[in-house]
Amino acid sequence: MKRKNKAKDKKIIVRVAGLLLGSILVSAALLINLDTFSWFSSNVTSQISVTAATTEDIIKDIEIVKENKSAKAIKFKKTEGLSYNPVIFFSIDGEASDYILHINSVELDEQGEYIVPIEPNINTSQYLKLFLVPIWRWSDNPIEGTIQVKHLNNFISEEYKIELSRKYLSERFWEEIKRQDVDFKNVENIDEVRREVTDIITYIAKHVSWEDEKLREDGKYRMNAMTAANSMITPISRLFLTPEQNEIIDVIAPKLRPHLDGLYAIIEELSYQLNEKLAEIEQLNLQLQDQNAQIQTLQDGKIMLEGKINDMTLQNEELKQYNTKLNEDIVLLEDIVASLEEKNKKLDRQNDSLSDGISSLSSENSKLREENIELRQQIEQLQKTIDELMTIDDGDTTVPEDVYGD
Repeated sequence: MKRKNKAKDKKIIVRVAGLLLGSILVSAALLINLDTFSWFSSNVTSQISVTAATTEDIIKDIEIVKENKSAKAIKFKKTEGLSYNPVIFFSIDGEASDYILHINSVELDEQGEYIVPIEPNINTSQYLKLFLVPIWRWSDNPIEGTIQVKHLNNFISEEYKIELSRKYLSERFWEEIKRQDVDFKNVENIDEVRREVTDIITYIAKHVSWEDEKLREDGKYRMNAMTAANSMITPISRLFLTPEQNEIIDVIAPKLRPHLDGLYAIIEELSYQLNEKLAEIEQLNLQLQDQNAQIQTLQDGKIMLEGKINDMTLQNEELKQYNTKLNEDIVLLEDIVASLEEKNKKLDRQNDSLSDGISSLSSENSKLREENIELRQQIEQLQKTIDELMTIDDGDTTVPEDVYGD
C-alpha cells in the first residue's frame, strides 16, 4: 500500500514539474519575441503594424446646414484616394430625436459632395408640446440635440450639436397636413370619423384657456353702447368669442352665429323700447317731485313771510320807543352844544391872549439870539488871544493891548 502511494506521489510530482517547465519555456519564448502574434505557427518573427484611421481619412468638410437657425441637412465629402466605399451611419440623441425622422445610412460610392436631409417628423402630441413654451419665448427655447456620424461600428464617431426652432417645426407640421390633405367627404363611416374628430377637438380644447378678458370687457362696453344711454335695466351680457372660437363654430355650426346675432338684435331692440318707457316714467316722476318741491317751497315761504311780518311789527314798536328816546337825547344835546359854544368863545379869547404872549416871547427870543451870537464871537476872540499868548516865549511878558479891550 505504501509503495502504491509513493508511486502515485512520484507521478504527481513529475506532472507538476513538467507543467511548470512548459510554462517557463512558453514565457521565455514570449519575452524573447515580443512582436510575434503566433509563435507556434512559424519560426519567423512577423512584423505587423496597426494604424488607426481618423475621420478626415474617410470623410471631410462635415457641416450642419441651417436655415433660420434650424438644422436642415448634413453636408460632407468623401476623402479623395479612398480605396473602398465606406458606409456612414447617423444617430440622433437628445430632445431633437423625437422630432426628426430616422436618417438612413449612406454608402460613399463616388467622389463629390453628399447632402443628407434632416426631415422633421411631428405628430399631433408633439406639435401641442411645442406650445408648452409661450410663443414669444420660442426663439429662446429651441429643440436641441446631437447628431453622431459613425463608420464601422464607431470606428469613427463625430458628434455635432443641432437645434430646431419651434416655429420651424410648427410650419413643417402644417405643411405636411396641407400636403397630404385627407378628404373625408366620401368616407362611408363618417359618423365614426365625426366622433373621433369630436374627441380630438374636445381633448385639446380642455387643455387650452379660451377666455379673453380684454375681449370680454370690450364686448361689454359695446353692448352698453348699443343700449340706451341711461339704461334703466341691467344689460344682457352678450357672448363674445375669440376669433379662434368663431372659426371653430363657423365650421361646426355655420348658422349658429347669425342666429345668435338675430336674437341679440331682438333683445337689444326690446331693451331699447323698455328703456324708453322707463325713461318716460322716470321723467314724469321727476316732474311730480319738482312740483311737490315747489309747493313745499311756497308753503315754507308763506310761513317765513308771516314770521317776518311779526318780527317787523315788533321792530316797529321798538323803533317808536327808540325815536322818543332820541328826541329827548336831542334836547339834552342841544343844551350841551350851547354850553360848549360858550366855553369855545372863552377859549378863543384865551387863545388870542396867548398869541400875544407868544409874539412878545418871540421878540425877546430874537434879541437873546443876537446877544448869544455876539457872546460867541467874543468867546472865539478870547480863545484866539489865549492861543496866541500860549505861543509867546517865557521871557516875553508883554501883554497885547487888545486883551483888555477898549
